Amino acid sequence: MRHCNECESCDWHNMGVIRSNGPSFEIIERVRVEYDRYYGGGFIFRLYLNTLTDEKGNTIEDKALDRWIEGIAADEKQNTFID
Repeated sequence: MRHCNECESCDWHNMGVIRSNGPSFEIIERVRVEYDRYYGGGFIFRLYLNTLTDEKGNTIEDKALDRWIEGIAADEKQNTFID
């Protein structure tokens, strides 16, 4: 990401954009929730908990966002993307 200067070598991909509307979230750009094709597998959507940043690089600490991520991660009928 443009605001990241803590890595010597990074491979960033935009996996979606969301906007907080209080207790709910609006999908601005479709969000990828399946990652088997990246990094040789092993990354799961739930690993985004407590790691997301805003456009300025500030860590987002939001319990409602954590619940939203958990809910999507727990969905057994999950598709590759959510719109």
